[in-house]
Amino acid sequence: MEIKEFARSILEDPAYQARLKQRLLAGDTPQIEQLLFHYLFGKPRQELELTRRELRVIVNRGGVVPLTAIPQRALEDNHGQDG
Repeated sequence: MEIKEFARSILEDPAYQARLKQRLLAGDTPQIEQLLFHYLFGKPRQELELTRRELRVIVNRGGVVPLTAIPQRALEDNHGQDG
């Protein structure tokens, strides 16, 4: 049995689903509860703010930063300050 088939057999088992529901209602599975919220409502948007110095460190280490992730003020001249 492949792992995907095994996972499906466990997750589709009514007995497992009943026990999972009990654990969820008891608050014993916060990670699964959070995952279910993400599936239902979507994962919250996370924003990242970078200073010019942090941006240079990422780029100098070979990181890839999409321009849409860089706040405009981080790209603007900061009057000689090294943010």
